[in-house]
Amino acid sequence: MKMKTKKLCTRHWLAAFFGIGLVLYFWWLISKISLLESQNKVFKTQLKYSQYNTLVKKMSVDSVSTYEVPVIPDAVGTLCETVHIALVCMGKCSRQITPMIKSLMHHRQNPIHFHFVVDTNSHRTINTLFDTWDLPDVKYSCYNAEGYLSQVQWIRNSHYSGIYALVKLLFPDILPDSLSQAIVLDSDLTFLCDVAELWAMFRNMTDDQFIGLVENESSWYYTNKPNRWPALGRGYNTGVMLLDLKKIRTTTDWTRLWRDAVNDNIKRLNHTTLADQDVINAIIKNQPRFVYDMSCQYNVQMSTTTLAKNCYGENKDNVKIIHWNSPLKYGVKIRDAHYFRDIHQSYVNFDGYLLREKLHRCTFIQHVTVKMNNSDLCSSFRAAQQLKLRTHLYFMDYSYKNSDGFDVTLALQLSMDRLLFLERLVNYWEGPLSVAIYLADCDVGKLLNFIENWSDTLRDRKNIGYHLVFKTDQVHYPVNYLRNVALENVNTPYVFLMDVDFVPMVDLYSHLKAAIKLINPYPQKKCLVVAAFESQRYRSS
Repeated sequence: MKMKTKKLCTRHWLAAFFGIGLVLYFWWLISKISLLESQNKVFKTQLKYSQYNTLVKKMSVDSVSTYEVPVIPDAVGTLCETVHIALVCMGKCSRQITPMIKSLMHHRQNPIHFHFVVDTNSHRTINTLFDTWDLPDVKYSCYNAEGYLSQVQWIRNSHYSGIYALVKLLFPDILPDSLSQAIVLDSDLTFLCDVAELWAMFRNMTDDQFIGLVENESSWYYTNKPNRWPALGRGYNTGVMLLDLKKIRTTTDWTRLWRDAVNDNIKRLNHTTLADQDVINAIIKNQPRFVYDMSCQYNVQMSTTTLAKNCYGENKDNVKIIHWNSPLKYGVKIRDAHYFRDIHQSYVNFDGYLLREKLHRCTFIQHVTVKMNNSDLCSSFRAAQQLKLRTHLYFMDYSYKNSDGFDVTLALQLSMDRLLFLERLVNYWEGPLSVAIYLADCDVGKLLNFIENWSDTLRDRKNIGYHLVFKTDQVHYPVNYLRNVALENVNTPYVFLMDVDFVPMVDLYSHLKAAIKLINPYPQKKCLVVAAFESQRYRSS
């Protein structure tokens, strides 16, 4: 009995000793790993500072330089695969397209290449907007489609967007042959997902499928009315569309397809109501093998007769893309519309400058300032020279034609707190105006409300070009840039530059035109000086 007890105690001592040894070994191993990590951090820091000091030696004290990070290959299925997006931006699209692009960019990870189909006016607006927005991993191309409109002009159409609603039928001709696939979007969308989810669907298409669509979420094509075009079941909505352009060009005669669909139905139906959507549904009715069915989550349609609730049920998180396809747009009154409208409004108010930051970049050029001279009183102004201010030209509808070779435009710049001065001034100037306004994204709704709902004077005027320059805390009030924006967008031979807190005399526009005709100052390289008087009463009479 004593022998057994002695052996048992010995085993316990051995187990305890082994356990203590194992703990000490692990403690030693962890301390070694910690030491190696600390040394690694020190080596990295030394390497970083050695590289930094090398750069400093090569550059002067106040110099600004650029360096390029190696380009990561545009490989299929990676975060650096470029997603190609095509949109029609003709006529009155630029105001509506900005919140959509903000929502898309907020959720994306991949590089984006936008392909804008434009007219002459929108081309200038898109160019300026994207050049000054300066988004990382974003490219854009513009294709002027004015010369293509004659190909669809013969189709009678009652859509509220007019002839521009038929332009998507011409995409295989307008877009370059080098572009093999594109996600085609309407401008009235709000993204709640990464657009790469759509791009990945191209890999799921069969050899016959070249167009991806979501089912129409209303009974429009089911209704037995004389103006309904043929469709497969409920039909398909073309607000979000996947186009395999390579298959379309190599396996079909696309132009003959859509022309035959129109000719087969236009005599009986007289006109299209939903433009390209009617025509594409007629094609699919005859050739259902062409279509790839996408999930309803990727085109939740906010029309007045929508059945979208059947798609996402009680879980709004199931919604991937909201489509405001009612003529009422964001004013549509249906179930859950207020919830989705708040999301849309959040992107209207979203600071667009925040989208210049991207966690994962594939290609970029970073500006590095080596040293700031704190004794330079103008250092903040010098820094502002390097900053691009996001600029949206012709934010509101603009329509004006020069009356003659002596016409004159009033050019102004102002901030949001001076809108009342603008309204008063416009009462005394009946000619065209070019107005640059400095504001934040969250002020855009206030500006729209002031023009459309508060001021009868501004609401009725279509000869005012409103050019928005978006505010940033990194610069002082950019008065010179604002003036330049207003001046660069004058469309008349002569310009009258004035501050917004001045009040012009009654009928000054006519007086100036008469004086210009009399003096003809341009050939003589002369300018007219308009006398100004100061008053403490701010009264015009």
